Amino acid sequence: MNKIIIICFLFSLIFFSCKEENDKNIIASYKDEQLTSSEIKAMLPNGLSPEDSTKLVKEFIENWAINKIILETSREELDKNVLLEIEQKVENYKNDLLVDEIELQWLAQDSVTNPSEKELLDYYEKNKANFLAEDDFVEFRFAEVPSSKAYITRKLMQENTPRARIKLDTLMKNNLYKAEIKPQQWLKFSQLVQLTPLPDNAPKAIYLKKQIFNLPHQGNYFLLQITNFAKKGEPKPFVLVKNQIQSMLINKRKLNLLTDKKNKLYEKALYNDEIKIK
Repeated sequence: MNKIIIICFLFSLIFFSCKEENDKNIIASYKDEQLTSSEIKAMLPNGLSPEDSTKLVKEFIENWAINKIILETSREELDKNVLLEIEQKVENYKNDLLVDEIELQWLAQDSVTNPSEKELLDYYEKNKANFLAEDDFVEFRFAEVPSSKAYITRKLMQENTPRARIKLDTLMKNNLYKAEIKPQQWLKFSQLVQLTPLPDNAPKAIYLKKQIFNLPHQGNYFLLQITNFAKKGEPKPFVLVKNQIQSMLINKRKLNLLTDKKNKLYEKALYNDEIKIK
């Protein structure tokens, strides 16, 4: 490193505490490359002791110098074609960043509206074949209650009217019974087995039915109601793919907005005779 000139003073960190300092003070140099005090200050965290600051500055200067030497060596020793390829990659990456930034700015300026529930349902109905279930899914409700409450719980679950659902919800909450009784709760059948007292080898053919099953469990009754199901290979229920469809439609709208912006810029350039195609 005999070509490295490091400018240092006995108290090299004095300039960090001086309010009148010049941020362009040159702290180190390697040939035509220079390291200024402002660059060092930018990397120093607050609250360091003078000893820690001195150590960190020394390491930073050494690493800076080593990096400059390696870069110079790379430019000297790498094949010219490799250097040209790297320059092209850097230029391409820079261009990609610029395009990404302007696209983000366009999207911020012209916000995309969320699709309505009807639009989501319409898309689902027209594209059900694209949302096939990869497993058996069930819509379910369950309640674990003592035997004295099993009859009324089962009756309310079977009735399944708005009034019955309110009464069932009140019964569960007032007695702190373990229950999942909200509508449109879907799980894979294998996940339902893990969640409930169903045996691990529970035959799907029996439980993939719209009915209530009584499962004795730890001195209580576990009432499991299958309200709907979708077998493997059938379209998934709308509720399971709604968010996915929403994301798809929003992304499509964003793409359309960006495409429209680009086409307008292209048409403007053509109109102004700025594009020459030979």
